[in-house]
Amino acid sequence: MERYENPVAVIRKALEEIKEEQSKSTELYLPTPVPGLYVARWEYHILAHMTVVQKQGADTYVTWDTNWPPPGPPEYPQRDMAAVSGLRIHGILVVEAELEASLTILIQPKKGLVRRLEIHPLEEDDKKILKYVRDNGHKRPIWGPNLGRLRIPDALLRPKDGDDHSKLQLVHCS
Repeated sequence: MERYENPVAVIRKALEEIKEEQSKSTELYLPTPVPGLYVARWEYHILAHMTVVQKQGADTYVTWDTNWPPPGPPEYPQRDMAAVSGLRIHGILVVEAELEASLTILIQPKKGLVRRLEIHPLEEDDKKILKYVRDNGHKRPIWGPNLGRLRIPDALLRPKDGDDHSKLQLVHCS
């Protein structure tokens, strides 16, 4: 008679192996002048031309660009960011918890479509959406044209009397 391992034990063992392997890996990034924005050594990591833009009042500033020299001298210490949670794209790491202000990343890959990625701190309306999805995510359709999508009620996005929602924006990649 053939004996099978407990599936839960197999999954636990696999997860432990993954954790152990990840603890051995390193992801070296250079900090930039923008808090929360790190870049890899782009001579071999950057796969696209990218420009990071930030607004300050009515003015817009380019705060980093892949064509610029690396921040600091060549011996500038890189940080191992393998265990840090953040958004990784084309050799850039954005650590949302460290961001002090919104930023926009303009991305032009060597092949493919040009993209604009905007990252903003959460606002109260965003938190309402997160709560709604947490409470109602199980109600999303499992068939039909809206497969797997959960519609956000208009009332959740509409300003209430006296509320100033002039800052509310729907952010998307184009």
